[in-house]
Amino acid sequence: MTPRRVARHDTHSEGQPLDQPRVSKEPSDRALLARVGVLLVGSLVVMAIAGSGRLDERTSSIVDNLAQFAAGLFGTLACWWSARGLSGVQRNWRLSMGVGTAGWTVGMSLWAWFQLVEEDPLPSPSIADLGFFVLPVMALLALLLLTGDSPRRAQIGARHVWVVSVLDALVVVGVFFMVAWGTSLGAVVAAGGPTPLAFSVALGYPVSDLVLVVMVVVLASTRRVDRRIRPQLLLLGLGLVSISFSDSIFAYLVANGAESMPHLANLGFVAGPAMIGLAATSGRSMHHSHPALGERPALVLPYALFAVAISLLAVRMITSADSVDPVLVGVSWAVGLLLMVRQALTVTENAALLGDITAAQAELAYRADHDPLTGLANRSLLYRNLTGAVAALRHGNPLTLLMIDLNGFKAINDRLGHATGDQLLAATADRLRAAVRPTDTVARLGGDEFVVLLGMLPADADAVAERIRADLVAPYPIDGILVTVGASVGVVHGDSGDPAVDPDTLMHAADHEMYAWKEAVAAHRGIRA
Repeated sequence: MTPRRVARHDTHSEGQPLDQPRVSKEPSDRALLARVGVLLVGSLVVMAIAGSGRLDERTSSIVDNLAQFAAGLFGTLACWWSARGLSGVQRNWRLSMGVGTAGWTVGMSLWAWFQLVEEDPLPSPSIADLGFFVLPVMALLALLLLTGDSPRRAQIGARHVWVVSVLDALVVVGVFFMVAWGTSLGAVVAAGGPTPLAFSVALGYPVSDLVLVVMVVVLASTRRVDRRIRPQLLLLGLGLVSISFSDSIFAYLVANGAESMPHLANLGFVAGPAMIGLAATSGRSMHHSHPALGERPALVLPYALFAVAISLLAVRMITSADSVDPVLVGVSWAVGLLLMVRQALTVTENAALLGDITAAQAELAYRADHDPLTGLANRSLLYRNLTGAVAALRHGNPLTLLMIDLNGFKAINDRLGHATGDQLLAATADRLRAAVRPTDTVARLGGDEFVVLLGMLPADADAVAERIRADLVAPYPIDGILVTVGASVGVVHGDSGDPAVDPDTLMHAADHEMYAWKEAVAAHRGIRA
């Protein structure tokens, strides 16, 4: 007999279930990786054919542009199709990316027209750029939507979490800026562009891509996104990074007045939109769970990225005959200072966390030894203290044990309710604490039974016992009424000369004395105990 599988349905911030109750053939992790591999290899093969030189230039351009158009169309249709039947964040980010890839595909169509019909090998700036820039805007919206689906959203109220998150983002931005400046962005700014419009367009691509890549890295390396949608985020990030790669090459070529773009450099424009479509079609049922990255990668990431950037800067300083770029040096110093501030905050946060842990451990230890209703010692703590008192008794220290039981408590509990009974027990505990010294032990065994352990001479202990009897029979003002109970107190003094005395013996003896007192009172009143 096959066991039934019970699907778990968790809710997200929109109040809709992340686990859609629909039958879906969700690919396994291995199958998903296989799809990614096939997509990348296929894109590489197509672009390698286009740039192999075996085709004439026009045919190569047709193959190149058709591959980009097909990838953009697949990404658009996949995003819109996979949004069917979903709701909330899962639907909205797909629709947003569908609009972005649709704009990019329209721009690609116009670009192909300029190349193939107008015979402009590198048509920039052109109206096609308007379509291309729709993608980063809508991709930013999609990433923000995924961020809003974070299970940590309710925890971000703490100020240090916000500050550390901002510092992490600034560090990652600074590191990627250093990389972008050392590759394409610095060259674009240095070249200036043939016209101000061409310069602005060329600069817009690496800048917008830088923002998207930074967001993907920060989100993928921390716990700001639900762990079950991380595969979608990672595939989406791969797609955006692939497009950013080709965008950077395009911006560099435009800034330097190149007349055309190598076909192989367009690889990101084929693999990127297709990867976005793959991200949209994966994870619709969300039945399988992907483990979230722990806190350690999130802590190490800014330092690791900065170390890589500084290493690249050092290599450039050693190998380049030119003077060191002051922009790179300035940004590296700024990022280093940010990391120092972040480390100081982390140390402060860890110290506060250690204090919280210590307080939590103390609270757990207190709860393990104390009664939750009255705050008195429980049976475990009483026996430890009584064991120590018995050991001290053999060295001549006095010991007296009082066993206390409230008379008539059950009737009050039944007549006035358990809430009133609980208040009566708490008030009794307060009176017992007030009647003894802080060094004495007052414990609740359970129900209406209490024990007091006194370390004083018998005469003084007898006086305390009498005071307790008087205190406990006084009326208790509870919820506007006076509640009165009786109290039976059994008193046992430890005998230092008795070698058989132990905690259990004393407890039994005190219990016996308490019931003897109860029977004596009952007999005095002429009633049955």
